[in-house]
Amino acid sequence: MIILNSTDVITKILTLNNFNNFDIKVGNYKNSKCDYQSSGLTTIYIMDKHNAGDAYSIRTAAHEASHALNYRDGMTNHRLLLALQKCYCVSSILALVVIICTIGIKLLFNIQLPKSIPNLVIIIFILIMIIFQSYLTLDEAKTEKRGLKELQNIWREFQSLIDYREVDKISKKTLRLDIYVTSVGAILFFLILSISVLWIINVLVL
Repeated sequence: MIILNSTDVITKILTLNNFNNFDIKVGNYKNSKCDYQSSGLTTIYIMDKHNAGDAYSIRTAAHEASHALNYRDGMTNHRLLLALQKCYCVSSILALVVIICTIGIKLLFNIQLPKSIPNLVIIIFILIMIIFQSYLTLDEAKTEKRGLKELQNIWREFQSLIDYREVDKISKKTLRLDIYVTSVGAILFFLILSISVLWIINVLVL
């Protein structure tokens, strides 16, 4: 019996789009992802459980291959996405350090630092978080939609091996739940957390 694996789907999609400088690694990774390099070897990492012939694995393969294509074609600015991710990480660490220092100095030494310092840092973190999550969501949504399009392009050749209807159903569910709902949930969570911290700092501590 012929089984179409994720690696076959990725190879077919990328080669059809004249994307030849890539490598696929299958292993015990935490998640499947695309490590895109504009002037080097792009590596696509596939989890062991995603290197199969089931609909979810096929959808994942098309999604990761589409990341590489979208980054190359400028559908998503890969450099901007990485820069926003770094800013998000740095601002979250900075906000945490400032909050701990502000509260710690007040409780241990009874010294009140200007409220403007933690307030400004937290507001900056909120803005960066919203921008990063929004751009990331847009990237994932574009990639998911292109993944379906690329599967349609190869479906006739592999129609006996790909249950396109099942892949389409999983993809639409992924868009609704894994991408849109998760992103909105993350933004709301950090927004509520940040506002709560601001309230604690301004009302209860300082």
